[in-house]
Amino acid sequence: MTALAIVPSPDSAARTAETVRLTHLTSLQQVHDDLDKHSFLRGRFILLPNVSEGGTATLMRSGHAAHYADMPCVGGYLDGNISQLGEGNLRILSGQDVAYGSRKLGLYQTSDNRRRDFADLGKSTTWVKWAAPTAEALRQACLARESRLSQSAPQLPQVTITALDVSNSSFLGPIHVDFNPQFNALIGGRGTGKSTILEYIRWGLCDSSIPNDGDAVDIARRERLVEQTLKPFNATVTVHLSLNGVPHVIRRHAGDGAIALKIGMDAFESCNQGDVQSLLPIQAYSQKQLSNVGVRLEELRRFVREPIRSALSDLQRDLDDVASRIRTSYSSLASYRRLKAEEQDDERTLQSLTERASSIRAAISGVSDQDRAILNDKPIQDLEDDAARGIRITGERIRSILTNTRDTIRNLGTVGPLDGDLLSANAAFEEYRMGLDHQLAEQLDTLDRIQLLSAPVGQGLERWRIRYAAFLESYDQAKARATTQQVELDQLTEIDQRVQEIRTRSALRQEQLDVLGKPHDVLKAIREKWYELHEARVRLLAAQCEALTRLSDGQLLATLAPGFIAEAFELRLRQSLTGTNIRREKFNAVADYLTRSSSPIREAGRVLDEIELLIQSNGKSDTALAHDTPVLSDLGFTQVELQRIAGKMTVDAWIGLATTSLEDQPSFEYRLRENEYIPFVNASAGQQATSLLWALLNQDGPPLMIDQPEDDLDNQILLKVVEQIWRAKDRRQLVFSSHNANVVVNGDADLVICCDYRITGEQSGGWIRSEGAIDLEPVRQDIASIMEGGKAAFRLRQEKYGF
Repeated sequence: MTALAIVPSPDSAARTAETVRLTHLTSLQQVHDDLDKHSFLRGRFILLPNVSEGGTATLMRSGHAAHYADMPCVGGYLDGNISQLGEGNLRILSGQDVAYGSRKLGLYQTSDNRRRDFADLGKSTTWVKWAAPTAEALRQACLARESRLSQSAPQLPQVTITALDVSNSSFLGPIHVDFNPQFNALIGGRGTGKSTILEYIRWGLCDSSIPNDGDAVDIARRERLVEQTLKPFNATVTVHLSLNGVPHVIRRHAGDGAIALKIGMDAFESCNQGDVQSLLPIQAYSQKQLSNVGVRLEELRRFVREPIRSALSDLQRDLDDVASRIRTSYSSLASYRRLKAEEQDDERTLQSLTERASSIRAAISGVSDQDRAILNDKPIQDLEDDAARGIRITGERIRSILTNTRDTIRNLGTVGPLDGDLLSANAAFEEYRMGLDHQLAEQLDTLDRIQLLSAPVGQGLERWRIRYAAFLESYDQAKARATTQQVELDQLTEIDQRVQEIRTRSALRQEQLDVLGKPHDVLKAIREKWYELHEARVRLLAAQCEALTRLSDGQLLATLAPGFIAEAFELRLRQSLTGTNIRREKFNAVADYLTRSSSPIREAGRVLDEIELLIQSNGKSDTALAHDTPVLSDLGFTQVELQRIAGKMTVDAWIGLATTSLEDQPSFEYRLRENEYIPFVNASAGQQATSLLWALLNQDGPPLMIDQPEDDLDNQILLKVVEQIWRAKDRRQLVFSSHNANVVVNGDADLVICCDYRITGEQSGGWIRSEGAIDLEPVRQDIASIMEGGKAAFRLRQEKYGF
């Protein structure tokens, strides 16, 4: 019932032929002790008992509790899949049964391949994480079964730092480190270079925290490190990353600060810090920095925003685009209103001139009935000419649109057929392509026919133009024959000229109005899009606040506070109306109104609509102003104050308010106990750091770098954090430096990088002494000698506490 894995030492391989007699052994402990007597096996074997469900060849059968509790095994194997195990055996194997010694085993699924056709080969497999295929690697995997054994294909982070190269450094010399995609731990004495390596990575990736006093010190220290250790050698820091399997390389020169980026197989291209931060983000915290986050509101907000950074960036780009369209549309609306106002002025002037001309014509005497009929017919002929002019302008615009559409379709050309073998595999696509080409040809033909049909219309307009010109000639002749009343005729001629000027101006203005279309409707639709984008961002942030609360196990309560958007709007409104002597309480009332509403951004839009009406009020009466501004009036703004707003608020200020992207901000509380919360800033540094680290380890995200996380945590919480590390490294890469064995050993670091002094006892320089996985003997030796007092401390604790 036992599997024996043996890896012989190279210098004694021949001795594996020795006969190992097992018939006298009655327990697994005896098996282990007997095998351990042989030098060529000692430390090179692992015992894996059969722990399958049922049968006589398994340890998991009645009466074997004592054997199970006393055995020296840390793992076992199954004939087949783990799903065969019943609830009772699962509890035993997961260490939940005291009668069985509360011992946990790492489980290896195996395929039963005793069939000649190997039909079951590969059906039941176990994924094992190791540095080298040794018995020790299997044993270490069992000891860290939560993170080194998987019965299904394991998931790996999609964004990882793969390597660091530093051409030279006065402290560490040249550096090359290959990182594991999961959990990397840097260990070593103080001053051996652990923090330096992390800082080189952060500098290479242009990492910078949200600015405040503490971060200013942190950034200054990093720049000083670069100045003192890299610049003397004109060194370069190169960070290699993988984004969804695509290699990215950032190279930064210490001498001139130049940054270059290489993506995939492309050549290096120059870039700036913002490009790197946007494309290759990390989350990094220096020593004790995590416990200081709680008093830095903007850094806390980054916990909410960072996981949805890409979505928020897309929304902000859309908002910026809509803001630009609002400005353009409002400018069009202003032009439209100006043109309509000019149109009304001209209509009033034209009406006056027309009435005066009719009066003058009626007063002219001594003309024949035929001439009087011609004179009286002038207004009608002018109206018809206006109509003909409008028809002509509309026709020209339609022809222009048709021509542009036809040219666009022709420039598109046809969709070419697929190449070679693809054609048979994409018959549906080819059918669609041919149908589209046919439709394009038909549309071009239709456009050509429409343009041909427009020719008779053009001919009719030309006939009208000739007829109207003939009428004007007869009109001038009729006026010339009425020579006895020259004064009236001169007045009529002057009026006719002014009427013609207005008609010409009106025609040009109408063209402009036609081009502008319906700007009010356009602006309304664009502002609706503005509201929708803001509401989408609110939903996104609110969902992320809920996720952050859940990821922190409820320790950190994050909520979206609409008061922030209300305060921001109130401040901008008050600044726009400086000098109106309107009391601040009135603006506070606006903020309170927005805070109480279900959609602050839309209610802010209602306030803006009313202010815009005030801008357009043009001296309306107080009563009319109140009727147009029900929200402002209900909030206590008096008629006098509304008049002041109308006189003070400029179009530019209104556009600035209307295009200011307003964002609800998260607020944070710490849970003391069930349903009892305090402001997060009032929690202790350890409480803050614990809840934040809990959330970080539960989030998907970019690589997470923390320098000595244990400095921020209470000791009793470390083991719980270790369990989070096991799960976290499937979702995001971790790069920690630490002096704490719980973090490195119990957290099961996949790569341990051991730093040491170049000269023992001197802290003038460091070097990377060893690196590798914990199942490698040199790495285990370094961990035992370095972590928290070395082997002596470990033995002393065992002697003191008995475990």
